This record gives sequence, C-alpha cells and structure tokens, in this order.
Amino acid sequence: MNLKLNTLVAAFGAAILLAPASYAKTASVCQTGKLLDVQEITEFVPTAQIGQARQNKNGKDWTMIVMPPTRKQTTYVVIVALDGIIYTARSSGDFWGYNPSRMIVDSEVEACVDSNKLVITRPDGKQYKPTIVRRERDR
Repeated sequence: MNLKLNTLVAAFGAAILLAPASYAKTASVCQTGKLLDVQEITEFVPTAQIGQARQNKNGKDWTMIVMPPTRKQTTYVVIVALDGIIYTARSSGDFWGYNPSRMIVDSEVEACVDSNKLVITRPDGKQYKPTIVRRERDR
C-alpha cells in the first residue's frame, strides 16, 4: 500500500515539474509605441438619493438631507499603437488618479500589455495602467 502511495506522489510531482511552460505566466516585454490620442470625457451621472431623518427628544423635529441628483464623473481614454495593434484603454478620473491628458499626443511612449491592462510608462517614470477596452489591427 505504501509503495502505491509513493508511486502516486512521484507521478504527480513529475507531472507538475514537466508541465508545459505555456501554463506559466510570462512577463510582458515593454516596447516603444506611439500615443495616438488622449480624451477626457466629463459627464454627469445620477447619484443614489439617500435621505436621513432625525428626531429630537420630544419626537417632533424632522430634518431631511437631500443629495444633488447628479455628480460629475471624469473618464480618460488613451489610444496607443503598439507592435501593429491599436489599443484603446480607459481609466477613471478619480481624485488620486493620474491625468493622462498631460502626455503629448503623437509622441513615443514605452508601453506593454499585461492581461487586460495597458501599462504605459509616464513622463515622470511611474506606470499608468488603464483597462483595455478595444484592440484592432493597425492598417
């Protein structure tokens, strides 16, 4: 019985060690691409209406808090040509995020694709990682 268990463990270990390299995640290689366009889209989106009621000690005074019906939302869209493919990527314009509209259109950028992210090296050396929403062949 112990011999069968040892054989099974050895076979399982060999299967893991001899698995094809294609199953391993490979690091993407960054290349020089061209920044074709940067768009800043600002729109007003509906907000969730949250009301709050408060009552004083006597149970009479009610106060309602009304939220504005819409809020401002900014989204950035970047288009980069990289190795014969044109990538369109999108990111939110939250307070802590990077504003890519500072980058110069038609300039060369270091970029690579990591799963569904387009990793662009910013002018300050940091990385900007918007989500890829479209891929098309460069004609």
